[in-house]
Amino acid sequence: MDVLNTVSPLHSKDVPLSDPPGLTYVWTPLPEYLQPLLEDVADDLPLLQREELAAAIYEFRDVFSSGPTDMERTGLIKRTIDTGDQCPVRLPPRCLSIAKLEIEREEVQKMLDRGVIEPKQLGQSSGPCD
Repeated sequence: MDVLNTVSPLHSKDVPLSDPPGLTYVWTPLPEYLQPLLEDVADDLPLLQREELAAAIYEFRDVFSSGPTDMERTGLIKRTIDTGDQCPVRLPPRCLSIAKLEIEREEVQKMLDRGVIEPKQLGQSSGPCD
């Protein structure tokens, strides 16, 4: 019986379309928060390719969020809004209902606690998306 100890890349030309008979797999189980990524994989995906997918997810497990509290900032992407040759339009935020104001306060506090946002400094004037 063959035992697969290493996983070849998905783009390899010699990845079989079906699993060879008698082949078994040895792998490190995925952390619980990554399990849902494999649950929705097509049923007809061969076991070897499932294993390769699991190995890729495991290899890059540090890029997946394990929950809403471990998200961090990145300086890798800068946001721009192309307005063509027009000036941006600045509108005041819409008023929220009393019920939604409380939800907004709670969500802002959660983001402050996680360090996703920070309080504005004196002299700064910006909307919630800046």
